[in-house]
Amino acid sequence: MRRAISFCDWRSKWWKEQIGRRESVSSWLAEGLMAYANEQADMESERSALWAATWHPLRQHVDAIVKMLDHPGGDLDSMLVKLKTLTVEVGLEDVEPCDFDKFD
Repeated sequence: MRRAISFCDWRSKWWKEQIGRRESVSSWLAEGLMAYANEQADMESERSALWAATWHPLRQHVDAIVKMLDHPGGDLDSMLVKLKTLTVEVGLEDVEPCDFDKFD
């Protein structure tokens, strides 16, 4: 997920860099291209922020567990009790059902 978020950040910056790259176009076309590039950049930034906020709690949990595993001798069970329970919702409404029998 970190890479997907980084890609969104990069893509937003890329869209901003496209503004003004087309030369010798009419002012109305330049204005339209600028508006489109800004809209795309904003959408990428919003997606990045949404994904970062959504995945932040899970990432905190994973980071804490990895740190604990990197330092043997600690009490993993007591550390896990201190972490809040996370509920992760996975939306499958857009996923087609899979016929697993076809893989046999």
